[in-house]
Order: sequence, then C-alpha cells, then structure tokens
Amino acid sequence: MVSTTHIHALLTAGLTFPGVHLRWTLPGTHPSEVAYLTTDTAGRVGAMLLAENRRLVNHRYDEDDWEAPYLFHRLPGPPARSPS
Repeated sequence: MVSTTHIHALLTAGLTFPGVHLRWTLPGTHPSEVAYLTTDTAGRVGAMLLAENRRLVNHRYDEDDWEAPYLFHRLPGPPARSPS
C-alpha cells in the first residue's frame, strides 16, 4: 500500500502546478461527465486513489482488507518538479 503522505504529495502537486488539470470520468458515466481535481474534491480523489490501491493489493495478495478513511492535508512548501 502507498502511504497517505504519498497521496498527499500527489494531490498537492496536482493542485500546485499551473497548467496541470487532473481529470477523470467515473465508470458508467458519459465521457462528457468529467470531474476535476480541485481543493474541494481533493479529499474524495485521495479516498478514490487509496481505495483503488487497496483493491489492487487485496487482489495481488488474496486479502480482504479495507483502507482507512482519508482526509487530505496539503503538504507545506512547493513540490519539486522532476528533471525533464
């Protein structure tokens, strides 16, 4: 399982860098029904990422664990960009 700090870092970066627009569609919805990462949706997005990570770990190791509730905390300071 990835840590909640890892999820906080992903979401903080997604909310910080200008021009980055993280978006997705949910299964069973029309492709035009797009959701975006915003400060208002960050908690739900983090919970979604952790739930999917837990589902994959459970499948890989034949487990039936649940993920803990997620509450987004923006990490301090600017995220570092990886070298191009």
